[in-house]
Amino acid sequence: MLKSFILILLFLSSNTALASENTKTVRLVVGEWEPYTSSFSNPHYKISEELVRAAYQTQGYKVIIDHHPWARAYRYVQTGKYDGTFPWFKTTERESLFIFSTPLFVEEVVFIYHQDSQFHWENIDDLNKYRVGATQAFTATDYLISQNVNVTIENSDETNYIKLAKHRIDVYPAALKRGDYMLTTLLTKEQSEKLHIHPKPIMETEMFIMFSLQDIERRKLLSEAFTRGLNMLIDSGQYKEIMEGLPSVSRQRESR
Repeated sequence: MLKSFILILLFLSSNTALASENTKTVRLVVGEWEPYTSSFSNPHYKISEELVRAAYQTQGYKVIIDHHPWARAYRYVQTGKYDGTFPWFKTTERESLFIFSTPLFVEEVVFIYHQDSQFHWENIDDLNKYRVGATQAFTATDYLISQNVNVTIENSDETNYIKLAKHRIDVYPAALKRGDYMLTTLLTKEQSEKLHIHPKPIMETEMFIMFSLQDIERRKLLSEAFTRGLNMLIDSGQYKEIMEGLPSVSRQRESR
């Protein structure tokens, strides 16, 4: 009888410990978007992953980050397989499908253009003079389409940079740090020297963790824990240290 009682206690204790561990574990999924997210080990390729890990660790959370294509990551979070995905821009459609965290950082989106295109723009109407590349499901793509800009859409970011280098398109919208990273790692020096960053931004917008609406109480707690952790990083100066790990934009931009 005593032996049975002890076994029951051990079973209950192990289940309680497992439930506690699961509660204090956040499971996130991201795609490849260097220098913010990456399956490579170099921390300079995955700054936002470092930031999210550090914020949750201040709150005693274990952080698991898996890497999948972005469309799959989006779907996995929407169905509740993962707690969240990042970094994403906020849109009206996404706000109806996910819980959004405190902003991670602000990203500037600009046009990168081939020098032979003689590209310049002051307003949206100017853009239809050029061959504008775009990537499926990117926020900048949705914005340009909403403004009646004619775009040629590809499935990957990388394809558009290669097309731009070959001057098969004139211009491509890109997050500034991401664009500079791609120009210096994907293309040859000769190719990248023919590409330039236009000084007029398309948008400056915040980026977030998107949490699943499945098990909404848990995801709200995770969002609140992230906010507390992020504020601690900001107050301690660690946020600045992490974000300063981003590579500086090495490419000469046009003067305004």
